[in-house]
Formats: sequence, structure tokens, C-alpha cells
Amino acid sequence: MSSLRVVQKTKYIDDLESMTLIWALRGEAPALYHILRLVKPQIIREFDASLSNVIRYGASAAVSAKENKLQKHNVVKGMVDATEANENALTDSALGAQASALIVAGSGTTAVTLTYAIWVILSHPAVKSKLMQEVSALPDTFDDTMLENLPYLKAVITETLRLYGSAPGSLPRIAPDHGISVQGVFLPAGTTVTTQSYTMHRDPAIFPDPEK
Repeated sequence: MSSLRVVQKTKYIDDLESMTLIWALRGEAPALYHILRLVKPQIIREFDASLSNVIRYGASAAVSAKENKLQKHNVVKGMVDATEANENALTDSALGAQASALIVAGSGTTAVTLTYAIWVILSHPAVKSKLMQEVSALPDTFDDTMLENLPYLKAVITETLRLYGSAPGSLPRIAPDHGISVQGVFLPAGTTVTTQSYTMHRDPAIFPDPEK
């Protein structure tokens, strides 16, 4: 890999980390975020620059997908194909925004989950042994479908996601203009609702002895 590509990849990772930080700050501590905008405008400008860069990454990925420059089919190409088959195809700008969201949502979250999964597996020798036994039975020509059908591997991944979800904080959403009913409760337009997976995933009424 050339030094230029290394620098570009490092900058890309830095921008994603900045995006994750600013989204977490906006969601978990909006008051602090607004204070930062007033007292540390340079930091906010850097965050805004990272946002612009990530949007450009997404736009570039969408263009490459439309021009069939990708080495293999991926979710961005699938999105492009779906929009082209629809009379109301997304504009290049909208495709870029969607691709950016997919890049952010699919890169950092995957990295966090894999990091925790490796740590947990190595911390529990019995789990490691059982997992290795299951995986070692796969043929050399295994594919994604075979992996998806491994029950113990699936259980390890699911439990890792329960305990160490990559987005454990609040995920605020705003009720649409006409309002919305959720489980029989009507939420007026503009109402902010949120979930908090960390607590739900450790509810002893659902998960006995939830920390194990």
C-alpha cells in the first residue's frame, strides 16, 4: 500500500471517529454540545469538516457503484441497482447521503463488535475451545451461508452484541408530523422518543444473571 493511500485511510478513520464522537455528544449531552459550539467553535468546525468529508466518501462510493467501478457487489451497489429499477430513483446527492450513513453505521459498529468478540472469546477458554471445534468442522470451501448456520458462532455473536452493543446509548427519534402510535400510546408530532439498549440488555427479568 502506498504512503498516500495509508495517509488517506488514516484520515478516513479519523473522520469516522470524529463523526461517532459528535453524534454521541449530540444524542447524550445536547446541552454540552451547544455550549461547545459557543466556547470551542474550532472543535465544532473540525467536526463539521469531518462530516463533510464522510459525505464525500459516501458520494464517491455511490458514483463508483453507478459506474460499475467496484470490485464486487456490495450494499451500496445493491442500493444503486434498486433505485435505478425504480421510476423514483434517488438523486446522486441522496445516494451519497445514504451511502455515507451506511459507511458510518457499518464500519465503526463492526470494528467495535469484532474487538469485543475477540476479547470475550480469549477471556473465556471454554468458549474459545467450543467455538474452534465448531468452526474447524467447516470444509475449506465454506461460504457465508455455512457460517450463518453455525449455532454456537451465532450465539457468541449475539451475546457479544447484547453485552457490548456498539451503540449502547440513546438513539433519539422525533415523531412525524401526523404523530405516531407505539404499543397503543399516541405520540404527538415533534415528540422525541429514545431507547437505551444498555439497560434493556441487562434486564434480569429478561436475562437471568445478565452480566454472565
